[in-house]
Amino acid sequence: MQEESPFILDVRDIRNYREIGYIHGAHHIYVGELPKTLAEIPRNEPIVVYCDAGWKGSLAASYLAKNRFHHITNMLGGMQAWKRAGFPVEKLL
Repeated sequence: MQEESPFILDVRDIRNYREIGYIHGAHHIYVGELPKTLAEIPRNEPIVVYCDAGWKGSLAASYLAKNRFHHITNMLGGMQAWKRAGFPVEKLL
């Protein structure tokens, strides 16, 4: 992800985003809010979607694809896999 600079989309609920932390540079839009916020997501950049473990991420990726977004990747395992792999997590202050 460091080489491509994708649009990183965190679709978890806001409580989880704040308490667990997030990936550097992630944009938070809860999966249930996607229908109202599609204009906030760039269509000309690769998109990496993630959630807690993968289900909401796959739902969001499917919704984006249905709405003609391209170059979408759902991060398998979500934030749980990210943390288990030892990658950095940021938290709001």
